[in-house]
Amino acid sequence: LLSIKMNRTLGLRWNLGAGEITALCSDIIARYSAVVERVCAVPRDQASADAVLAPWADVDGEAATLSVQCTLPSFCSSQDAEARKASTEAKKALKQFWKELYQRTDLFEACKAVQASGEQLDTQQQRLLEHLLRDFERNGCLLPDSQRKEFAALRAEEAELCAQFEQQVNEDTTTVTLPEAELEGVPVKLKRADSGDVIVGMKYPESFPVLLYAKNPETRRVVDTARQQRCLDNAERLEKLSVLRHKAAIILGFKSHAEFQLSVKMAKTPEAVNDFIDNIVTKLAQKAKVDRAAVLSFKNELEGTADTDLHPWDVRYYSRLHREKRFELDEEAIADFFPMPHVLSEIMAIYSSILGLSFEKIDDVVWHEDVEFYAVKDTASGKLLGHFFLDLFPRDGKFGHQCVLPIRPSFRRADGSVQTPVAALIGNNPLPAKDGEPSLLKHEMVKTLFHEFGHVIHCVCTDVRYSRFSWAWSAVPYPGGVEYDFLEVPSMMLENWTWERDVLRRLSSHKSDPERKLPDDVISRLQCVRDHNIAWLKSRFFALAKFDMAMHSPPESRAGKSLRDVYVELFERVGLLQTIPDTNFLCTYYHMVQGYDAGYYGYAWSEAYGKDMFSVFKSSKDGCFDKELGALLRSSVLSRGASVDGMDMLKDFLKREPSTDAFLVSLGITPSA
Repeated sequence: LLSIKMNRTLGLRWNLGAGEITALCSDIIARYSAVVERVCAVPRDQASADAVLAPWADVDGEAATLSVQCTLPSFCSSQDAEARKASTEAKKALKQFWKELYQRTDLFEACKAVQASGEQLDTQQQRLLEHLLRDFERNGCLLPDSQRKEFAALRAEEAELCAQFEQQVNEDTTTVTLPEAELEGVPVKLKRADSGDVIVGMKYPESFPVLLYAKNPETRRVVDTARQQRCLDNAERLEKLSVLRHKAAIILGFKSHAEFQLSVKMAKTPEAVNDFIDNIVTKLAQKAKVDRAAVLSFKNELEGTADTDLHPWDVRYYSRLHREKRFELDEEAIADFFPMPHVLSEIMAIYSSILGLSFEKIDDVVWHEDVEFYAVKDTASGKLLGHFFLDLFPRDGKFGHQCVLPIRPSFRRADGSVQTPVAALIGNNPLPAKDGEPSLLKHEMVKTLFHEFGHVIHCVCTDVRYSRFSWAWSAVPYPGGVEYDFLEVPSMMLENWTWERDVLRRLSSHKSDPERKLPDDVISRLQCVRDHNIAWLKSRFFALAKFDMAMHSPPESRAGKSLRDVYVELFERVGLLQTIPDTNFLCTYYHMVQGYDAGYYGYAWSEAYGKDMFSVFKSSKDGCFDKELGALLRSSVLSRGASVDGMDMLKDFLKREPSTDAFLVSLGITPSA
């Protein structure tokens, strides 16, 4: 099947060569442009939803669907370096094309003519028109010609820098070669050099076990330093991005890029975000210091030292040991209870039970032999809802973290035909052993997989009229999707399932005795571990969130400091952790080039509202398996995509005003404090 290019189910092709990718990209742009020209040619006095919005919406959905064949190789599908390079260039060209659409004054005038026509639009037509007009304004269409050209140039340079940053990280193949003796304690099998030494790659499944388990502190130092010395050229790109984004925001009349970005999110203003962050940081500060001191004290007691600080490369190692000793937990032994095939099967079964979904594995063309392909149906009616791919293991040239990628959007064409959505879960989990032993997941990995599968289901359950309102984020070149600070809310809610006793028993099945479940006493201790060092961990998260806001605030607020200087100061003051000299973590910090600029706070913001939603399940008669609440979740949130504002969907599910109380309690903070 891998030699055949066409996925029969979807009519999409994988593993295109560099020339084919470039040609398809040009064809998409040409077809789209032809429709836009026809839309712009509609006489202003004849402008209507049917004449302007409908053909544009159709071609927007079709182009978004075809674009994945150009952009997927840069993420995960091609082992051909030239194809990945062509894919990166195609993604950049498509992103720029879509951006330039919203800089066209003739297209803007056509939309304004629909607005001025007095035509009675239905709710979704009106929402589409409002979003289109808003995006024209946010792309400079109200600016005079000279400023509009300057603005367009800034945006083009920004897109180029983001593409370069992302490509450099994806293509990085940094490794560290060490004698086997220096990896004592590391439980995973790593690649070998011809000399017999061990090769440690920087992707999560290779480098993190070393940082967590290597007994030799020098080994941990070498690997952690190598991780944070990757792609150092990206430091200059980030500095340029900060300046470019600020200039563009000023031209549009905003005080900062943060103000520009947040004006269309749930939070609305930088002040709201900074208040949210600072309120929690202040309340966590003392508890975070206590957490940190406990790990340092444990290290000194264990090693017979009298250190007054923790090295960055020691934090994960001693935090793990402290956690295991305090709660008598062996994380490697627990991983034996979470073989990937069983975990995946049960995750699907749980989602199926709660949400009324059925999953069917399909034998069809995929982009790599490790990839699996599934159809999703509504259990009651048998109606096809969509499809998804699972691409769960690392390989060279593949995106190095965990994410869900929209493969094609949900939308209804003007002729009434329906396109169902498709998603791909891109993972970097431990590889199965060569002796046939399955991939074994630590509980944290199980939680991540459950969370990411929530994004898959959010995407696949989307049933909307316009592709613009389908599930998406900036990993794809086309605009769309929910507000970024709502994007994570459903998955943040769903990951809470992985701490529930009944769920943990279902997810567990010992690798050598499938009938053995995670013992109750281990589950109890695992549940206690959830709060271990929580204040210090969250403080490190909020240090990054504050950095993001600082990067996208007016440059003068940094008082001449480099972005690295700002990061170091915040990480030491808020995160209570030193940084490694001559390194720069920011150079592989994807979020600043993948749409989370002035948006990193959104993970905690989403977690807060996710906890609130979860509290509804917890208080229901059937708890986490309440099918009525599952149906409400589908109808009020998942199926609606971005066709309704996030806050309205949240209220529709909760049937009350949202609250952050459950989130604060989870951090050990009294809500009224």
